[in-house]
Amino acid sequence: MEETQDEVDEELENALKDIESKFENEKGEEESKDDDNSKESSKKELPILVPMCVYMPQTLEQLVSSILTVADYQTFSGLMRAKVTQQRTILKLQKMEMRA
Repeated sequence: MEETQDEVDEELENALKDIESKFENEKGEEESKDDDNSKESSKKELPILVPMCVYMPQTLEQLVSSILTVADYQTFSGLMRAKVTQQRTILKLQKMEMRA
């Protein structure tokens, strides 16, 4: 497991370095194009980088375990009771809106 996490961390670092290098390359290309237009506009907006989240996929054992947990009567019953309570609350709120 530790080796797998190390591999994931390494791949994440490589991906981030790759994104940074592509960003720098694009920035350099835009700057060379903008040299002609630099007299017109001196300010250049930088693109916003969105942070990426990398998730490990679930193993088959984890997937089966989660399905069996939900299929357990007590868990299923609790989920359905919560859903009914949620629906009742929504209906009450809708009725209150109609009265107002």
